[in-house]
Amino acid sequence: MERACEEVPGYRRVELIPQPDVLDSILNHYVRMLFEDLGAGCPAGRLFGESIVNAIAAHVAQKYAVINYQFPHPVRLSSHCLRRVLEFIHSHLDEDLSIAEIAQVALISPYHFGRLFKKSTGRSVHQYVLGQRIREAKGLLTNRHLTLVEIGAAVGMASQSHFTTVFKNKVGVTPGLYRSYLLGRAPAHPEIVVAADSDAAA
Repeated sequence: MERACEEVPGYRRVELIPQPDVLDSILNHYVRMLFEDLGAGCPAGRLFGESIVNAIAAHVAQKYAVINYQFPHPVRLSSHCLRRVLEFIHSHLDEDLSIAEIAQVALISPYHFGRLFKKSTGRSVHQYVLGQRIREAKGLLTNRHLTLVEIGAAVGMASQSHFTTVFKNKVGVTPGLYRSYLLGRAPAHPEIVVAADSDAAA
C-alpha cells in the first residue's frame, strides 16, 4: 500500500482508520476476480494477481487511510518508453513476467505503471501479455516439428496442460485442434476461423 502511494503528492506513511467488518463491493469484486483467475489456472501468470493486489492497495489507501490519498490522473507513456516496454515483453514471453520487472524497464512504480500502460494501449498489462502469448503460440503451431510442450514453454506456460487450458479458454479450441486445422488435417471449424481472424485479442 505504501509503495502504491509513493508518488502521491504529500505522501506520508499510510495509516488506516479502524474499520472492522467492512462491507466493500469493490474489494469483494477484486477478491472474486482473484479466485476466478486461480480457478482458470492463472493464464497470465502472476501478472494478473499483482495487478489486482496493486488495485486493492490503492483502493484501500484512498478509502480507509487517515490521510485522503488522491492519485494523479494517469497520462500516457512516451512513445519511446512504450516501445522499450513492448520490446521487453516480446523478448521475455517465455518467462513468468512480473509487473515490477516490466515497470522497471519504464522506470516507473509498479502501480502507476499499470495505469499508464492501460492508458497508452487500451489494455491492462496482463491482458496485453496474454494476448501476445496466444499470438506467438498460434505462429509456433504452424511448425509441425515443435511439440505442444515446447510451444507452451516458449510462451511462458508452466506445462502442456496449462497451455492447453489457457489456449482453449482464449481461442475456443485446443492447440492440437488448432494445429490440425492449420495443417489441413481437420475440417474447418467456426471457432477456429474466428480465432484466426481475431488474432487473440484477449
